[in-house]
Amino acid sequence: MNARVVLLTLFLCANQIIGTVPAGAVPLNAPSRFKYAGGTVPAWKAGTEQPPENGTYSVTWKYPVFFDENESPRQKLNSWIRTVALTALFQGDDQLLQQATALTDTHVLEILGRDKKVREAAAEQAELVPTNVFGPYVLFTLYTEWIGAARPQHGIEHLVFDYGKGTSVPVQSLFKSNAKDVFSSLLRSAVEASFREKDPAYTACLQRKSLDAKVTCERELNDDDIEACANERSFDWHLLSIEGAQKVAITFPYAPGWRKTCGDEVYVLEGEPVQQLFVEPGNFRKGRIPDRVTP
Repeated sequence: MNARVVLLTLFLCANQIIGTVPAGAVPLNAPSRFKYAGGTVPAWKAGTEQPPENGTYSVTWKYPVFFDENESPRQKLNSWIRTVALTALFQGDDQLLQQATALTDTHVLEILGRDKKVREAAAEQAELVPTNVFGPYVLFTLYTEWIGAARPQHGIEHLVFDYGKGTSVPVQSLFKSNAKDVFSSLLRSAVEASFREKDPAYTACLQRKSLDAKVTCERELNDDDIEACANERSFDWHLLSIEGAQKVAITFPYAPGWRKTCGDEVYVLEGEPVQQLFVEPGNFRKGRIPDRVTP
């Protein structure tokens, strides 16, 4: 787990002690209607001043704002969402994060476009996307991108907010104590199986390559790489997204080298073995896709 994921995870764990409801309270069904807030800042304008190190890239900061007639839980959800999005945007700079929290979105975007130090502290991408709603649980995927030593680096994390309790919950809290070991084993089997699968897109690419040597095909899996790929793509809770009571997906951040060696980044695990790992599988039998409201 990289430093950025560790930092965000620490923030989320600390947040769990806030906003809980009394034991026995009936959980609220989470809202599904939302609009996006935040925005995009273009690449740094050329001038006499030396541009920021990451100035050649645009900055995308986006997060959802949910609608619901239940004002108090809605405010807790939306406040948590914005803080997560800002934490992802300014990870590693607590002082800047604290200052940005008090600003409007318009002001945050404005200083990203004119303040060199603020721009250098920011990620190139911090997008929090709602993916599913199961009863009181709202599921999100956080996409991040920042400048690395040689090329942009990508991060991905799946998060869960309990609307009834008014706080985020660890993904692992929804599963039994042995789930990590089982998921690790299922994932390794999925990685190994991917080397035996025929990819239609790759097959078509190879056909084009036979006619044109300049064509490059990313998927060039070799059985000698199975062990390395299984070790590189090991299970971690922040990579798991819940798709239903019998289905989860494990998604790894995009990395050009590993995609060529190991194939696509998403592994779907489904069936009765997955359902048996949930503490309460009934909570995830019927989901709702969040409904984006456009202006």
